[in-house]
Amino acid sequence: MWTQGCDRESLQACVNIGLMYYNGHGVKRNYLKAVKPFTKACNGGDSGSCGDLGFMYQNAHGVRQDYSKAVELYITACEGGHSGGCNSLGLMYSNGYAVKKDMNKAEELYIIACSGGFVLGCNNLGLMYVHGDGVKKDNYKAVELFRKACKGGHSGGCNNLEKYKI
Repeated sequence: MWTQGCDRESLQACVNIGLMYYNGHGVKRNYLKAVKPFTKACNGGDSGSCGDLGFMYQNAHGVRQDYSKAVELYITACEGGHSGGCNSLGLMYSNGYAVKKDMNKAEELYIIACSGGFVLGCNNLGLMYVHGDGVKKDNYKAVELFRKACKGGHSGGCNNLEKYKI
């Protein structure tokens, strides 16, 4: 059903097929089969699919690892309003993968992700404040960010909240 919809240019059908194969929901997990529908959805303007595809290129899931391609896709996702894509792009900047390491840019992207409700971005930003990595060390800000991540359901945020509680 969704395969036919994707063939008929339904972006949501392409997204659904990509997610089914990527996660193994109702079908055997097959990263390679997820690439085509995610690519079609991304090219059609679905920013979330661009982020998913970027993750696949970053981690060699069904494609050859290509950090440059991942960065390109994360930029498209982030500019399209996908907070997870902004977080992933922040990780690329904080680690210097296919881009020059730039903690100011990483901070900016984590702020966008966190503000957009992607709580992993809050956790990542909190870690920057704990370690003073590209920002002035500030445990109070870090705890606020970990609390937001934890309330949003991110277990790492809860763990960090407990670990760095003031």
